[in-house]
Amino acid sequence: MITQIAGLAGNTVGFTLTGDITKEAYDTIIFPAVERARAAGGSINLMLVINTNLSNFTIGAWMKDALLGLQNLTRFGRVAVVSDSHMVKNMTSMANMVVPGDYKYFLPAEENEAKVWVSESDGKL
Repeated sequence: MITQIAGLAGNTVGFTLTGDITKEAYDTIIFPAVERARAAGGSINLMLVINTNLSNFTIGAWMKDALLGLQNLTRFGRVAVVSDSHMVKNMTSMANMVVPGDYKYFLPAEENEAKVWVSESDGKL
C-alpha cells in the first residue's frame, strides 16, 4: 500500500510504502502527485518512507518505478529515502552517484530530519 505524506513543502511529494506495492498504486497515487508537482514547475523533491520488504514490490511496481525515474530523470532535485534496509541504502547511494539530483538515505529514526532535508531546495532544474 502507498499513502501520500501530507504537509511537505510545495515542490516536495512524499509517500509511505507498506505491505504489497503494486503497479496500480503507482498509477493512482504516485504518478498523479508527481505530475502535479511537475506541472507547478521547477525541480521536484521526493521522499520515500519504505516500511516494507523489496520482495513485496510486484514486477509491475518495479516497472512503474523505473518509468517514474526515466520520465523525471532531470526533474528530481532532492530524494530522501527512509528505510532500515541495507539494500535500499546501497541503491540510494548508487543512485546518488549515477542519477541527476541529490539522493540521501535516512534510518527510520531520522524521518523528521529527512523531511527537513528534502524540503530544502533552490528550485533549479
